Amino acid sequence: MTEAIEAQVASLMARQGFREAAQLLERTLESCPTWTVGWLNLGLCRLRLRQGDPAALALEKGLELEPCRPRVRLSLADAAILRGQPDQAIDWCQEECRQFPKEPPSWIALGMALERLDCPEAGEAYREGLRLSPNDPEIAAHLGRWLHHQHDLDSAKSLLDPLHRHHPHQGRLQWQWAVNCFLRGDVTRGLHHLDSRWAAPEFPRDRSLEALPLWNGDSAVREPILVEPEQGYGDTLQFVRFVPELVRRGHRVWLGLPRPLHRLVGNSMTVERILSRSDEAMGAGCRIPVMSLPSRLGVRGEDLDGAPYLRFTGAFDPQNAAHDRPLTVGLVWRGNPVHANDRRRSLSLGILYPLLGIPGVDWVSLQWGDAGRLELDQARADGFSIRTPPSGITDFQDTAEQVCRTDLILTVDTALCHLAGAIGHPVWTLLPYNPDWRWALQGDRSVWYGSMRLYRQTRLDSWAEPLERVREALLGHHRHGRE
Repeated sequence: MTEAIEAQVASLMARQGFREAAQLLERTLESCPTWTVGWLNLGLCRLRLRQGDPAALALEKGLELEPCRPRVRLSLADAAILRGQPDQAIDWCQEECRQFPKEPPSWIALGMALERLDCPEAGEAYREGLRLSPNDPEIAAHLGRWLHHQHDLDSAKSLLDPLHRHHPHQGRLQWQWAVNCFLRGDVTRGLHHLDSRWAAPEFPRDRSLEALPLWNGDSAVREPILVEPEQGYGDTLQFVRFVPELVRRGHRVWLGLPRPLHRLVGNSMTVERILSRSDEAMGAGCRIPVMSLPSRLGVRGEDLDGAPYLRFTGAFDPQNAAHDRPLTVGLVWRGNPVHANDRRRSLSLGILYPLLGIPGVDWVSLQWGDAGRLELDQARADGFSIRTPPSGITDFQDTAEQVCRTDLILTVDTALCHLAGAIGHPVWTLLPYNPDWRWALQGDRSVWYGSMRLYRQTRLDSWAEPLERVREALLGHHRHGRE
């Protein structure tokens, strides 16, 4: 009986029917409580449903029935992560490595568990996996990422270069090679390799338009090309700059955008149609995700001049500003909490208190949503004056208007820094020690935005040094007037 149930479960799991598979397994296990595979598959289904406690219970039952079965402890480590127990995840991975020391996946899992807790031993785990399987692109990708986080770009390049040529379809490896290019400032190679993100597991994909063929750069296409938005608002704002070149080359362009970007982008560039839903794309001949435009258009790093590309008629002109009034600074200290690196890029408002007391600065909170409301109330209770813009901000056009009522934006790495840079407004961006790939690892300027200055952490999770440099710069404005 269990063979037939196992085949049915495998079919359900292949179709992402994890809830139905779990229910079928639970019914079967009531009458077959010693069915090891059943318990293990139930645990895997619960993992995919992000149910940490039930997953752990099922997996532990399966391991109790068959203690020498490989990879069960690795699944238990995944369950421990879901339960918020990273230390226990490391214990499970270490036990797997003791049981199966010659299995590279054991060492990958241990490295990932250690990396979550910023343990330097993660690199040794990845290296042991690579020693066991020297040409394994998956292990090389993990070790390459870890080397990037150590700022060892040369070692990462030496590791990734040969394997990237021999494994052109291994997504995680190809993406880390592209990241290495961007971090080293090789923007041209990075741009032309951005398609690798589609195969990297950290990049979610919208599959609703996959029936449309991808545009390959063919200049003879006569049907409308649908340019798809990607990832978050910041990614779309950053790469929408390439749309006018597509139009200039004579293509009919349908531009997909989240509705909050419609007015701002629509006022800045002429396209045949702006869409907000996939069901509006009927009639397009092909599609291209917006981040793939540079490779199809042959854009090179030197083509990026940092000039503003979104027009905003209400833009503030610093030449007309009175120099005897306070410097107005818009402030954003938190990004979207679901972002994978948000714990590193965002900060608490309390960390900024030494800046909030600088004389001659008028602070305006441009923090979106409820993320920082309580912190803002606490800062005011602590005696700091921070204004908020009037209510009624509905989209990025409204936000741009508020940005242009300031002299300067101080923000963490979130969509607002891209908005300010895209309209050419002065913006100072605070970057964590391991920044996003687009900011490279060195320099206080960005090739993407001429109006942006970068303030980088020089030590992991330490904002003291970049904030001191911001403080000195603001005091310089107060003493000497605006530059």
